[in-house]
Amino acid sequence: MWAYYTLAHIHVTRGESAPALALIERALPLCRHGELPLYYPRALGALGSAHALDGRLEQAVEVLEHAVAESRAIRLLYGYASLVTSLGEACLGAGHLDEASRLAAEAVALARERGERGDEGWALHLTAEIAARRGPPDVAEATGAYRRALAIAEALEMRPLSARCRLGFGALLGAEGEVVEARTHLARASELFTALGIARWRREAESLSAEIAR
Repeated sequence: MWAYYTLAHIHVTRGESAPALALIERALPLCRHGELPLYYPRALGALGSAHALDGRLEQAVEVLEHAVAESRAIRLLYGYASLVTSLGEACLGAGHLDEASRLAAEAVALARERGERGDEGWALHLTAEIAARRGPPDVAEATGAYRRALAIAEALEMRPLSARCRLGFGALLGAEGEVVEARTHLARASELFTALGIARWRREAESLSAEIAR
């Protein structure tokens, strides 16, 4: 079960929904029938995140809400903040910005309380993404959250998080007319995505950089 889950999590991190779904479909029965309650919420979380990547956002929200509820039922501590962040990401994708903001704040607080710096980094990335997508964008909040998330990513050598932060920050700066800094972040994001073999967001970084150059 752990091997299936771990591989699925890698595919989710790389933005690859199809292989992640195939692996989780094999992991979930092992959780249900193998009496592995501690792993069940995490497997559900990976399933929900894979649905979100596929654009099935309301389904993703439903699955991730179930994952969070299961975590609370068994009083799961390790990994809980990450599940809350994943639910917030799905809510953001579905356009539920206020709920996403509430979940991001909860995840940041939990991660800090428990010393989970990696999870704090991803929760701060979500905070930045929410601020950047408001209408109009809250540039100050987004900038601060991106910088804090990026500092954690660089300190812990979390290259996927670093790349995603630079992608979002570059897009925000480009929209604000900060062309030089935007292209610097997007170029570094593209380099990281290429090194990690992450095609989904590499193409986005390259497209944004080309658009800003015009």
